[in-house]
Amino acid sequence: MKLNSQTKYAIQSLMFLLAKKRHTIVPAHLVAQELGLPKEFVSKILQKLAQNGVLNSKKGKFGGFYTQESSIKTKMRDLVQIFESEKIMRQCVLGFKDCDACDSCELGKFNKDYINLFLDMPLKNMIAEHYNII
Repeated sequence: MKLNSQTKYAIQSLMFLLAKKRHTIVPAHLVAQELGLPKEFVSKILQKLAQNGVLNSKKGKFGGFYTQESSIKTKMRDLVQIFESEKIMRQCVLGFKDCDACDSCELGKFNKDYINLFLDMPLKNMIAEHYNII
């Protein structure tokens, strides 16, 4: 499974915000700066996360994005559903175009199980490992 840039940046941005104290408002440009990502792209991604209830946002001069109680329960599957096409779940691990998505070969079945394990992983587990917290 290959994630697109939006999904990767969403994961990085959300992990960064979750590592902060809850309800700490962080402007999008600071998230982008800290992660070394394009400011406009990160801003759109954070807006989409807020629209989907993963984050909260505050408008105005001292506005930005912040986590909420439910943010820590976010799973990879939530982000993939927001930023990816359903095709990602059905892609053949070997790259065959006309594949019945994991039901025809042992490698495909293993890959399907691996993908589901990855998608069901809470972000808090990744944050704990990356930032040595939680």
